[in-house]
Amino acid sequence: MRISELEVEYEDILWFAIDKFHRVIAFTSGVYGHVPEFVCRSKEETILIENYFDNCGKRTEIKHIKGIEFGEKLIGFCEYMTQKGVYCFDSYNGNEHVEYYTKISSPCEALVIENVPEPIASILKSHIIDVDVEMVDIIHVCNAY
Repeated sequence: MRISELEVEYEDILWFAIDKFHRVIAFTSGVYGHVPEFVCRSKEETILIENYFDNCGKRTEIKHIKGIEFGEKLIGFCEYMTQKGVYCFDSYNGNEHVEYYTKISSPCEALVIENVPEPIASILKSHIIDVDVEMVDIIHVCNAY
């Protein structure tokens, strides 16, 4: 089943991608962020990836995390994901819908796609964003709708 335009417009969607060096990135749309076509095409794949990362264990320390101004709940979630080796980005920008996401946290040791089991790796191989996640603080995203 597809993630609908209405869901993108009104739900906080957690989605994942990899950068050009195969490092895993988590994005929280926070209701405001654009969600790409490769995510919207399958709600089942999005849930499968989310469940995998929710259940995998800690593997590294946090190198960088934004201040509490992003809210305790978001910062807590980013700490949890970043300890798994995942970079975290969020789209919050007041009450506007935005096409960019801001880096919230970075791991000391990044999780790369080669260390993710199938079928998660196969899905993420089609979720590529052409950036070096270590070098950017903002990622622009094209909306599916």
